[in-house]
Amino acid sequence: MLYTMSLEGHRVMLINDVNRGNIESLLLGGSRQFQPEQIKVINSTHSTNIMACPGSGKTTVLIAKIALLLEKLKKEGSRKGICVLTHTNVAVEEIVNSLEKLGISNIAYPHFIGTIHEFFNTFFSLKAYGIYTQKDTFYLLDNEEYKKYFERFFEYHKPGYWSYPTPINAVDKTDIHIDKNNQLRIISRKEGKDYSAPVLNTIRDMFYKGFIRHSDTVELANWYIRNHKEALQKAFQSRFQYFFIDEAQDTSIEQYENLSMLIENNDGTIVQWYGDSYQALYSLYGKDDAWKPDLEESLQINYSNRFGENIAKILRTTCIEEYSRLEANNAISSAIPHLFIYNDDNKEQLLRVYYRTVSDFKAASFETARIKGKIAAVCHHHDSLEGYSETYQRSKINKPLQSEMQACLHECHQSLLAGLRKNDRRGGKERSEYLKNISQFLNDKYPSKYNELKVLWARWIRAIIEEGDESILLVDLESKNRELIATTLNKDIDEIDVTRIHDLRPRLVKILHKNTQSEPAETVTDTFPVELAVELNTIHGVKGETHFATLLLESVRDGVSDMQKIFSFLTGTYQSDLIEESLVKDTLKLAYVALSRPRYFAGVAMHEENLSAQNIQEAVRHGWKIVNVEEHLNTV
Repeated sequence: MLYTMSLEGHRVMLINDVNRGNIESLLLGGSRQFQPEQIKVINSTHSTNIMACPGSGKTTVLIAKIALLLEKLKKEGSRKGICVLTHTNVAVEEIVNSLEKLGISNIAYPHFIGTIHEFFNTFFSLKAYGIYTQKDTFYLLDNEEYKKYFERFFEYHKPGYWSYPTPINAVDKTDIHIDKNNQLRIISRKEGKDYSAPVLNTIRDMFYKGFIRHSDTVELANWYIRNHKEALQKAFQSRFQYFFIDEAQDTSIEQYENLSMLIENNDGTIVQWYGDSYQALYSLYGKDDAWKPDLEESLQINYSNRFGENIAKILRTTCIEEYSRLEANNAISSAIPHLFIYNDDNKEQLLRVYYRTVSDFKAASFETARIKGKIAAVCHHHDSLEGYSETYQRSKINKPLQSEMQACLHECHQSLLAGLRKNDRRGGKERSEYLKNISQFLNDKYPSKYNELKVLWARWIRAIIEEGDESILLVDLESKNRELIATTLNKDIDEIDVTRIHDLRPRLVKILHKNTQSEPAETVTDTFPVELAVELNTIHGVKGETHFATLLLESVRDGVSDMQKIFSFLTGTYQSDLIEESLVKDTLKLAYVALSRPRYFAGVAMHEENLSAQNIQEAVRHGWKIVNVEEHLNTV
């Protein structure tokens, strides 16, 4: 048993000397222990924000808290549950898998663990679309997939005189809005004039025919919550005792508004937002942050397990606010920061020099020689990356587009539906319960078993992509498939015909094979010679990763170097008077994300024309090691 109540004064302690050893060994491994700041967050029982630095272990802290609260509620016989939202299916899987390590696998109603989009779609968006359009289903597409359909639909709406390319950029620069009079409006975010009527009519037509973007589902949820606000607030408070949002900085303004409507004036639910507002990349290019924690009122985790002092000292000033309270892990001997200086003649040799420098550092110590980890080079823009490697191309890493993942999951649902039909001897009326909307039916009736099956589907799809061992997964899938069918039809599992789940595989392979031939997603990698094991990527593409080494590459836009703009911050001088400049603020956010990825080696690369002799002196004074690419090549 994980949960044992302890009283300190009059305060209930979720984690204490009795139970912490078991939780720490299962979640942290070895003899590692939670830090005092982490213990304080786990034991907090009031609504608050948790501001956590990179590498703070905040998700692990949240998982420990969820586990303890699940057992606490069960022991108390409470009818209320826990709602946990995050932003990716990978994050959901991490939480579910970690809870399984702690012996908790039956997470059913009234609890909910899922992505923020899944939360909106499950409880609001699907219902809203059905009410508004009188249709039962829609096709949820990411923007890249939506653009393909947009081109087809536009052919029916464009005027006869149209001789221009299809304006597919409208997909990224428009939103739907249902106003107070229940009229559907297409809102343009295009600078200057609105989009023309044919463009707006195309998006409107697609909406009514069921072609929906993720942003559309958020607006549908907003419309539904606005129209049933008081009832939904009461229902939310009645169902959930605790509401946790992980990676809160990734919440968009629209998502934040929806959640705020649900929880305002709610004294019955404890609400906690977990994140790092300094890593909020939604607010680039003049946009505002949605989640703005008051640091004085927030709980904080300022100790990072990830990196040593040499990296921490860069981040304390390379941040939109001076982060003097950031604490390093002194057990990690991070390298002193490196400044790589290149010119036009040797720019394409920069990555080779970087790789050799990291390799030399790694080999020089027993601590680092045995450490495996990614050696990465990152930049703000894809086109800037292309200037650093002739062979750089936007090729997919082993990750499907969201639309392909949706297509695979759709096939999995269809396979399950076929199994239900095959084994269901009842009439049409009884079958209609699950035939109308299989996912909604299972989520309402059997959420625990359905969630277990969805996790297995996701693992199987990933195993296919990564060409991993699928044998054990297929056995588990066959078992869970039959178990869910038996439960749904109120039959003994031995009465259920074998569903031959492996027969579904060719359809999934076909979908994922098409994916490898399609246009790239945001996350890309470099394909230059294997001896240079350096992954090139955008900063957005590596958000959430941990590296052995990370090199932040300079981007130049309109003749202005982004690294030059923040050079004083990189070298230990925080200049609050420069923060209001948009380029400085955006670059600091991106640099903070990039330079907080590595455990051992952080570097910055700049063109010699963008550095003065004084700049180099400042860098040396602040402990940077200068690597002149030209000189390095001449000494090899």
